Parts: sequence; structure tokens; C-alpha cells
Amino acid sequence: FFSSRRRHTRYIGDWSSDVCSSDLEEIREMRKLANELFAAQSLQQMLEITQKMRDFYAYHVEKYPVVV
Repeated sequence: FFSSRRRHTRYIGDWSSDVCSSDLEEIREMRKLANELFAAQSLQQMLEITQKMRDFYAYHVEKYPVVV
């Protein structure tokens, strides 16, 4: 899928520069939540972290809808 957000590329066809810094921040945040989920010590912690992940995902899906 493609995000509607405009990508800032330095060179046409240069996929290495096709990632925005905001994308990296979002990836770091989701990775942090995934690590917290993996380290959870109780079912309650797992449920709370899973809800954070759902909220994070829902916010970003609404903010950057998929263009088909």
C-alpha cells in the first residue's frame, strides 16, 4: 500500500532516501511497544500495551489514509 503523505527523495529512483524522519519515529515507537509487549509480565500488562498499539495504529491510519 502507499501512504498519501508526500515522500521527500533526494534523487529519483533512490529508495534509500525515500523514508521521512517522521516514518522512522513511528517505526521506533511501534518497535518500543512491541518490545514492551514481549517483556510484559502479566496478562493485564499485555492488554494495556496491545491497546496502546491499536490506538497508535488507528491514529496513523486515519492521519495517512491508504491510496489505492
